[in-house]
Amino acid sequence: MSHTLKELHLSQFRFFGASPSEPLPNIEGFRKPMKPGRRNAAGERKIRENYRKVPISQFQGPLTVEGLADALFPPGHEA
Repeated sequence: MSHTLKELHLSQFRFFGASPSEPLPNIEGFRKPMKPGRRNAAGERKIRENYRKVPISQFQGPLTVEGLADALFPPGHEA
């Protein structure tokens, strides 16, 4: 989700996923980010193994609240 800088009002949403009957997109190919904070003696930061940097271009959107609801719960889809 995105928000305004001054008032922190929600302005738009983005969706990374699939329809309810499909598996989630694979994120293994995306880059692993570095841990924030201190570096080791060699000046390197550790990698965050269980995290991925997913580019914003991989998300659907920008969406409104209604568009996000349709992406999460498609009309006509039965559980």
